[in-house]
Amino acid sequence: MVTSDPESNIEAALHVAHALTVHQSERELDFLTVVDDLRLASDDTGTAGIFESELTSGLYYGYAVINVPALVSNLTGRAAKDWLAPDLDRALPAEVVARLVLLIATMSPGAKKGATAPYAYAETMLLEAGNGQPRTLSNAFRKPVSLRGDVSGEAIQALGAHLTALDKVYGRREARAGFSTEPDSSFIELAGGESKSLAELSEWSRNAVAFGRV
Repeated sequence: MVTSDPESNIEAALHVAHALTVHQSERELDFLTVVDDLRLASDDTGTAGIFESELTSGLYYGYAVINVPALVSNLTGRAAKDWLAPDLDRALPAEVVARLVLLIATMSPGAKKGATAPYAYAETMLLEAGNGQPRTLSNAFRKPVSLRGDVSGEAIQALGAHLTALDKVYGRREARAGFSTEPDSSFIELAGGESKSLAELSEWSRNAVAFGRV
């Protein structure tokens, strides 16, 4: 977005939904104190304080959509409708998508890193490539997963059941691939997808864009 030159604005090719917990959110209070130790003898008594910070943790569902024709257009200058033109080099957009898959799986939020060290990798990832209307799977968790028992396993079951129900009604026209660290990782195959490692999944997404398979 360029406020001084509206003609320079472009439509974002990446749409990212807010992550949500698959279960009821719980929070805890983290109490902290601060004391002014850096003061001279001639100064006043300094300052101090007691504060509290709310912390939450959970198993999150995240969702993102890449508008590939728009991405190709933004990076090459060609019209979005021509993104499959035989003479168009899609190597750069394909590389962007491949790296984005790696980043989504491995990068953590930046807030309060010093106090919480929130470095976690994605445990399940499902990619879909197609030219139909994108749709989220967040409705799989309208009924929250129980916090007692196997939270991750039950979340995968809910996700798979919801996806199966959607396929039954709307049909499946997308190509799918993904991974899961769950002992029972049949969710990917049951969804009609290919089970891959993260590196293979990144390469799968690269080829989908480079060779026009979306």
